[in-house]
Amino acid sequence: MDNNQKNNDVLDVFVEKHIVGNKIVQTLKRRAILRKFLTFLVLISVWLFLLVNAYLSPQRVAYTEAQLATTRDFENESGRIMLTKQIYSEKNGILLLEFETSDYTSSIAKGISAKNLEWILFAKNQSPDTKMEVIPLANHKIDVIVKGVPKDFEAIAINITNKTVVNDDVDVGIEEYNDVTSSESKYATKEKKKKDASELSNEVQFMVAEQGEKIKRTYLQDLSRETFALNAFEEEKNFQNKQIEKLQKAIERLEGSIAENKSTLADLERSGQYLVGSNLTENQEKIENVEKEIDGKQTKINQAKDNIVTLQNAVEALEHSMQEVHDGTYQFNAPITSVEMDF
Repeated sequence: MDNNQKNNDVLDVFVEKHIVGNKIVQTLKRRAILRKFLTFLVLISVWLFLLVNAYLSPQRVAYTEAQLATTRDFENESGRIMLTKQIYSEKNGILLLEFETSDYTSSIAKGISAKNLEWILFAKNQSPDTKMEVIPLANHKIDVIVKGVPKDFEAIAINITNKTVVNDDVDVGIEEYNDVTSSESKYATKEKKKKDASELSNEVQFMVAEQGEKIKRTYLQDLSRETFALNAFEEEKNFQNKQIEKLQKAIERLEGSIAENKSTLADLERSGQYLVGSNLTENQEKIENVEKEIDGKQTKINQAKDNIVTLQNAVEALEHSMQEVHDGTYQFNAPITSVEMDF
């Protein structure tokens, strides 16, 4: 209790001497105008600091989620393009964009033919060396390399035009002369529908922002498009070969499991020869369940074998493309010079 009293006395003395008795505090208490003036100086100093800091800081431009969307469908239903990878190498000004395409005009699952796509690059802040190279790869992929991208590029936009012919745009029918000459016939309505369909856009645009959430920053080597394509093909080939190995091991495991099931099945069939009544019925149900397990595993084996054939064909196509690159016969899209645009 005495200790607490002593501590309180010490605190009171400190407050009286250094705070209440402080000359500055006493002066401010007596002079209200001076007190208000000092308060005003503090507030105006904070405001000026924030203003100068905002002016000197780099301007952050916000783009909407819709503008930075990574999946685009062509209005004319000719296909879809997805931007799956964005990498910016600030050190040497290289921007890598990886696209995957889907062709809606084909009855089989395949990518849009690279020769049917036209590319235009729009740069917010570009350098004289900014240029774009389009590199068609395997498995529906197309890589775009933009070189000469300055550190403050802010944003770029890529317009892609799909020249693939849409079946609805092609008319192979025969019209009656009377229908053609009649302005009130079904022909006029049909022609209007054809015109409306032709007005559907075959262009999409992707925007990549310097401060976008999906852009990754890492160093990229400045490679020729031939070397870049070979590296990409090799990486894809190794990936497919690993998948083949995984499927082959899965088949081995399934075949071993089927062998165990068949052994169990043989035991059940032997024991069933000496069972009657409910025991025989229960044994027969077990046999049916084991047979279903064998059928299910065999179905998986057949599916895995089909997938292996598909992957082997993909590997052969990659090896063929690699050989074409070595021979100089691989079809690259020509580099496209960028265009400056405000957006």
